[in-house]
Amino acid sequence: MSTWFKKLLPAVAVLALAACGGGNSVTTAPRLDALTVSAGTLNPAFDPAVTAYSATVPFGTLSVTVTATSSTAMTVSQDAAAAAPLASGAPSPAMTVPALGTQSMITISVGTASKYTIQLVEANDATATLASLAPSVGTLSPAFDANTASYSMTVPNGTTSLKLTPTATDSTVKTISIAQDGGTASTATSGKASAALKIPALGATSTIVITVTAQNGITTQAYGITLSQAGNGDASLASLRASTGTFTPTFASGTTTYTLTVPTGSSTVTLTPTANNTTVRSIVLSQSGGAAQTIANGAASTAIAVPAVGTTVNLSLAVTAQDGSSVVTYSIALKQQPSVDAALSALTVSTGALSPVFAAGTFAYSVSVPFGTSSITVTPTAHDATHASITVAQNGGAAAAVNSGAASAALPVPAPGTTTAIAIAVTAQDGTTTSTYTVSVTQQSGADATLASLALSAGTLSPVFAGATHAYTAVVPHGTASLTVTPTATNALAHSITVSQDGGAAAAVLSGHASAALTVPAVGATSNIVVTVVSQDQASTITYSVAVSQAASVDSTLSSLVLSDGTLRPAFS
Repeated sequence: MSTWFKKLLPAVAVLALAACGGGNSVTTAPRLDALTVSAGTLNPAFDPAVTAYSATVPFGTLSVTVTATSSTAMTVSQDAAAAAPLASGAPSPAMTVPALGTQSMITISVGTASKYTIQLVEANDATATLASLAPSVGTLSPAFDANTASYSMTVPNGTTSLKLTPTATDSTVKTISIAQDGGTASTATSGKASAALKIPALGATSTIVITVTAQNGITTQAYGITLSQAGNGDASLASLRASTGTFTPTFASGTTTYTLTVPTGSSTVTLTPTANNTTVRSIVLSQSGGAAQTIANGAASTAIAVPAVGTTVNLSLAVTAQDGSSVVTYSIALKQQPSVDAALSALTVSTGALSPVFAAGTFAYSVSVPFGTSSITVTPTAHDATHASITVAQNGGAAAAVNSGAASAALPVPAPGTTTAIAIAVTAQDGTTTSTYTVSVTQQSGADATLASLALSAGTLSPVFAGATHAYTAVVPHGTASLTVTPTATNALAHSITVSQDGGAAAAVLSGHASAALTVPAVGATSNIVVTVVSQDQASTITYSVAVSQAASVDSTLSSLVLSDGTLRPAFS
C-alpha cells in the first residue's frame, strides 16, 4: 500500500462515518470560532462543537445583533426570513426581539453543511422589591425587610431634611420613584441618595411612598414611610429670677440646687423661670405643704409666702421638655434673712433732755439733770421689733436687759461735777449685729445763781446782757409810763428770783416770766431796778441792777394855733 493512500485513509473513514450519520460531537464540517449576541448571554457558553443555544435578553430590548467568526462564508436568518450574508467578526443586521412570552430562532449557516441556532426570548423580570432602604438620618421601624411595606420613622428635633437611599433587589428594575405627601414623584437611582425630603413640623406627620417598577414594566412594589419629628428634649432653664433676694450659688443652667435668701421683712416672693427652649411643655412649681402651680415660660409665678426667720420652705421647679419625657427639676430652699437692724427709733430719759436731740444714727449723747436728782432711767425703743435684745449698763457694770419701749431700772445720778456713762446696747435679729448708744449724765450744780437772760418790755439794756455782767442801764422812750423785766435763771431750779425798785419791797418772779409793772421815772430822773437770784442750794446770791431813765421829748411842734381874728388858711395842722 502506497504512502499517499495511507495518509488519505483516515479522512476517507471520517467521511464514511459522516455519510452514515454516525457521531454528533465531532464534525469535520465548517464551524464557528466565536459567537456573541449584543444583549443577553448565550446559554450554554459558546463552544464551537455545540450548535444549539438560547439567549434571554432584558425586558424591553427591541433588537439584537449577533457576531460570528469563521473562515467559511456565513449567512444569518431569523425565523422564516431570507438569509443575509454575515461577515466574520462583524455584527449582523438587527434581529427583532420577539414579543414577551414568544420566541424567535436565529440561524447562522456556515457554508452549506453547518448551522448554529440561537433561540431568542425576552426576559419577563417581575422583581420589584428593594434589597435595602437607608435614611440619611433616623431609623426605620421596623427594620427594613424587602417583604415589609409599611414603616415609621422619627427624626431628631430640628432636623430640616432627609434623603433616602433605595437599593433594588434586581439592578435592572425599570424605575424607582419617591413621592412625599401626594406630591409629584421624583426618580431615584438604585443605590444612590434621593433628593432632599422635607421634615414635617412638630406634631405633624409626612407620608413618603417609594415605588419600584420591575424590569417588565408591569410589576410594582410600594413602600410607605410615616415620617415625624421628635419633640425637643431640652428641659433646662436659661435663667431663674426672684422678685427679691439672692440665689446661692449664682444661677447656672446646669446647676439644679439653690438657696434663695430674701431680705428681712419680705412677706412674699415670686419666681420667673425662662427655659432654654421656648417649646417646653410645662413648668410646674411645687411647694412643701402647698398646692402646685403651672408657670408660663418667662412669666412670674404667683406670690410665694416667705417663711419666718429660722425656718425654710422647700420649692421645686419641674421643667418638662417638648418631647414630654425629658424633665429637669430645680430645687430651691427659701429662707428669710435675719434682720441686721440694731438701731433705736427713740431714746428718752426720765429727767433732763438729751443733747443733741435723738437721731437713730447718732450714738453719743449727754444729759444734765437738775441739782438734787438722785436717779435717772432710760427708755430705749428698737427700730426693728424683731431685734434680739436691748441691754443697759452703767459705767461698765453688769448689763441688764430692757424691753423695747420700757424704762430701765433706776440708775444713780453722779454728784455735781462728775459724770456717769450709760451704755444702751442693741443686738439685731441676726444675733451678731450690734449698736451701742451712750448717754453721759451730769448733775447740775445747785450753787448757780446766774441769769441766762434778762429782758425789758421797753428800752434796751446796755451793755448787751451777759450772765457775768451785773450792772446795766436802759433808756426807755419818752412818754413810757411803766415797764417790766423778764429774768430767766441759768438753773431752772434756782431757789428764787425777786425784783425791787428804788429800794422798795422785793416781789418774787418766776424764771422766764415778766415782773409786775415798774414805774418809769420822769425825764431827767433815774430809777434803779434790782433783780436778785438765790441759787438752788441757797448758798449763792447774785444781784443784777438796771438804771432806768426816760428819754427827753424831741417834739417841737405846736398842738394848735389860733388867731384872735380871722381864719388861718389852710386850716392849722
